[in-house]
Amino acid sequence: MHTDALEHEHPEGTIIRFMGDHTVLIPLWGPRGLMFSGPEALVGAGIDPDLVRDVAQWGEDWQTVSEAPDTHLRAVELIQRLRPAFYRWYTIVYQP
Repeated sequence: MHTDALEHEHPEGTIIRFMGDHTVLIPLWGPRGLMFSGPEALVGAGIDPDLVRDVAQWGEDWQTVSEAPDTHLRAVELIQRLRPAFYRWYTIVYQP
């Protein structure tokens, strides 16, 4: 689905983009930019530490192997695991 279409389906400010970047470990982007400064901030928001560890590992791996098919599959799996924690307020989408 094209991201412009997502903006029309969901109210403004309710989309989190799971999007790799060469400077971050927790690749969750909201309407104002990066949402969490690091793993500790995501744990502080109540996210399971094991899930945070896996997200941070993906962020680190993305920096060196961003085009590997496994990277994209892992992102989809992590999003599925993150959605229950954010479902009342946000929709998480993958933006490769």
